[in-house]
Amino acid sequence: MDDGDRALPRWLSDHDAFTAHLNEQLADENPHGKGLRFVNFVLAVLPRVPQVSEFTDFERNKRLSHDKGVDILTAATDGGRQLFVQSKFKIRRTDEIDTILSLFEALSTSTGSGKSPFKERCLIRRKPSRQASRSM
Repeated sequence: MDDGDRALPRWLSDHDAFTAHLNEQLADENPHGKGLRFVNFVLAVLPRVPQVSEFTDFERNKRLSHDKGVDILTAATDGGRQLFVQSKFKIRRTDEIDTILSLFEALSTSTGSGKSPFKERCLIRRKPSRQASRSM
């Protein structure tokens, strides 16, 4: 196989091309439909992300409402760690990030373990638009 066979599709060549591709793919969806399709996209990508390779059995949260911000979860590792994922197609304002983090803080205190299972956090987001960058 030569390098030409392994080339990424053009829509993965840069951030703007990727954003345009996602917007085109989701153009006919209502906000709820966009969210579901994006969760499915994230669900397909996560097992390929090296930073989460210790986790297995990625699945979409069965609860679509009152899900406490958890869209995707994994099976617990042998060490008892579990990954909870909130996926957002677009975050328009910085206060939305605060809301997401607050939901996860509330979830960590509701586990009944008496200790926070969220020792590590990772926020993966696409590059904000120029307008959003100015407001941050």
